[in-house]
Amino acid sequence: MAKTVSCDMAQDAIRYLSAGTKRVARGGVVAVLLVALGLVIGGCASKPEVLPQDEFWNSVSALCGKTYPGRVITDTTSSPTFGDRPITLHVRECDESEITMPVIIGSDAWVELKMSRQDGRLVLTHTHGGREGMPDGYGGATRAGGTAVSQDFYADEFTALLQDGAEDTIWTIEIRPGAVISYALHREGTDRRFRAVFDLARGRPAATALR
Repeated sequence: MAKTVSCDMAQDAIRYLSAGTKRVARGGVVAVLLVALGLVIGGCASKPEVLPQDEFWNSVSALCGKTYPGRVITDTTSSPTFGDRPITLHVRECDESEITMPVIIGSDAWVELKMSRQDGRLVLTHTHGGREGMPDGYGGATRAGGTAVSQDFYADEFTALLQDGAEDTIWTIEIRPGAVISYALHREGTDRRFRAVFDLARGRPAATALR
């Protein structure tokens, strides 16, 4: 099986060959190897680094245009909204600055999640469109780079004004490419929890999804 020389391996090889050049150099072979490995290192140095937040964004964007069936696995809110009804995530629109993801319960739209890039952070907002008397525009933003698979969104000032304790709400979106994507919230200092998980292996074209 062919193997790719990693940047670390190339650097180790250069250090080893440089240390032993006087002893083993024959016919310029070592010098040639040093030049070749130097080129490899040069390529490594010029390769742009992908930040965890960008890798996360790219993984979610790759889901665009499909719906994914899911289920609610944690809900301490005692909401009658879900019950035994099926829940679906539709990754509807994606570009370099925004990803729009409606969540559908049964055949009814529940909430539109919008994730956007703003000032080096990710921002998550919720739009219910007047359904169930829920407000629009609440959500939060990341405070750190997060990881390539998980991002936490801390309640913003607007959200904090909506309800006592809302300022302690944290939403989490987690993705395991090829496996699942989840949407969750918890309120620090309380037992308020919600988590829905969607099956990426069962994605289908979203031509019939609600708008």
